[in-house]
Formats: sequence, structure tokens, C-alpha cells
Amino acid sequence: MNRINYSTQFTGTSETSDYSDGAFKTSTVAPIGSIFAEDGEGTVSLGTEGDAKIKSTVVLTGNGSFQQYGTITFEDSRDRLHFSTQGQGRIEDGADKRASATLKIDRGEGRFQNAGGLISSDFSINENGDVIDNQIGAVRID
Repeated sequence: MNRINYSTQFTGTSETSDYSDGAFKTSTVAPIGSIFAEDGEGTVSLGTEGDAKIKSTVVLTGNGSFQQYGTITFEDSRDRLHFSTQGQGRIEDGADKRASATLKIDRGEGRFQNAGGLISSDFSINENGDVIDNQIGAVRID
């Protein structure tokens, strides 16, 4: 089993600033070079150039809770992590939304084949729909 721990900040946009329909999509990106990753023995390269991109859907479930699912694509479309919320995420109401969730890695593709693990996601969305998502992940590859 291999384990990769990473941390980074993704930035991007939300498709809407009107959350009355109960769901919205986000699109965020982090340059590969900005992602710190290590495997317990040293630094691990997740790529040489390009970006890591997240496409996700957030579904508001009421009482300050939400579910989220999506995909992180690293550098090229072959290396992917698919995730969903473990339990419920929590989101604060207001013009600037702040949220936190533990995401479960459901499966991986490419170099992440047979991946599992958890990601801690703390994100904010301002009234203009700008997203900042700080993540710390522990990826296990069996």
C-alpha cells in the first residue's frame, strides 16, 4: 500500500450566487507546482506542469448541511480522484458562505487506480461566486 499526503489551495468559481434551488456546481484549479505532496519518505511529484482541477456539485440538504461529489483531475485526464461527502458537510449561511467537509475518495483512475482515503475540505464562496478551497488529503493506493 502506498500513501500520499497532500495540501493545497484551489481557487475558482461557483456557477451561481442564488442558492435557492438547493444545488450548485463549482470549478476550481490549483497549479501542479503549488501542491505539496509527500509519501512518508520524501516529496512526491504529482506532475511537472499544468493544473489540478476540481469539478463538483454541492447539494444543500437543509439546516446548514450539504452533500458534495466530484472529481479531481491531475495534469492530464487519466489521473483522477472521484470523491463524495462522508456524512454531512456544514455550511454557514450569509452573503459569504464558509463550509467544511470530510470527503471520501470513492475511486481513482490512472496513477490513482485502487485509491481510497479522505480529504479535508474547507472552502468559502463570496457574494460574487469566487471559491477558495483549502484541502488536506490522505490518499491510500492499494
